[in-house]
Amino acid sequence: QNALNYFVEAGYDVFSLFGLKSKLYPFFRYDYYNTMYKTEELVDKNPRYGKDIFSVGINYYPLPNLVCKLDYAHR
Repeated sequence: QNALNYFVEAGYDVFSLFGLKSKLYPFFRYDYYNTMYKTEELVDKNPRYGKDIFSVGINYYPLPNLVCKLDYAHR
């Protein structure tokens, strides 16, 4: 049996538009995974194992090595 997973994520530092030193990255992410992508001949491929996940959130960097994260995911 084989599994499949892929994702794409995009974000942008909106504080850079205003010349601020701290950073704020709103982002969007799409994930897909299927734990039963390829199965043995006797095992049924069940579509319930394939999941789409959509996430949105923000990453805020008040200091260079400190990040506060908030996200919401829906599948």
